[in-house]
Amino acid sequence: MTAILGLTLAVSAHAQFSAGAGYRGSFKTYNYTNVWYNGYYLGGDYNYRLNDLFGIAAGLYFSHQSQNGIVEQTNGLEVDTTIKDNYLSVPLYFTAGYNFTDDLRISLFAGPMLSIDMLSSITTTSSALGATATGTVDSFETDPDYKRFDCMVGGGMAIDYSFLRLSLGYNYGLIDRDADADGLLHRHGLHIGLAYIFK
Repeated sequence: MTAILGLTLAVSAHAQFSAGAGYRGSFKTYNYTNVWYNGYYLGGDYNYRLNDLFGIAAGLYFSHQSQNGIVEQTNGLEVDTTIKDNYLSVPLYFTAGYNFTDDLRISLFAGPMLSIDMLSSITTTSSALGATATGTVDSFETDPDYKRFDCMVGGGMAIDYSFLRLSLGYNYGLIDRDADADGLLHRHGLHIGLAYIFK
């Protein structure tokens, strides 16, 4: 019983749960042409330190991203298009950090992240001669070759100060999201956010 209690306390001492939110901006790159998406993310991760330097962090995050204001005008017809994506992502990062003081730790992280596009929609608003019409369609229904799943690799830096963590990172998608297109469609982008560390 004493051994089990000691092991539990040892694991707890090296494990941290954090929850936070922040900004996530993504590119969808098609044949070297980048389309920018703005958005946000929220979620948490469980960070287990193997020792004072190295650790492993696994998380679960939701992110919403959208591209607004794609306006096309042809012969008096104006079409405004908004694309929205909602992702659920599971990162698994390997971390390396150093405690500069009792309250300050700076870490680097890198590893894979699995991501699924749970809901993707395209909304168009057409205007002509004072009349306006709006419609929304499911991206996966209009394009069956558009893939929900993505496997990404990335990394970044985290600064822990007391109970707060500031993180900045980058991820790149390895999967061609649209197999039927005459080129490659990849998603990649930046994220920056603030998290609360439960100690």
